[in-house]
Amino acid sequence: MSDEEHNIGDKPIEGEHREAMRLIAKTVDDIFNGEKARTPEATVGFILMTFPFGDPYDGRTNYISNCRPEDVEGLLVDQLERIRERREQGNV
Repeated sequence: MSDEEHNIGDKPIEGEHREAMRLIAKTVDDIFNGEKARTPEATVGFILMTFPFGDPYDGRTNYISNCRPEDVEGLLVDQLERIRERREQGNV
């Protein structure tokens, strides 16, 4: 999928991070999925998100994944719920 065709964020990966993120994503996919990397037979999904540190956070996130957008959405919702539960329990 080209940067222009993505449908998760409203902007493509920032140019200064694009090649590094693509290389990291390919490497992670190869390590976890081997010969099945970048095919429908892959068994391990991943996401890589980078963002600038800052206070306040400006909302800019660079994102790359080997998953369908709906899978990433479900993962992020679940993770956010777990983080909030752990914070409420004092475990964060």
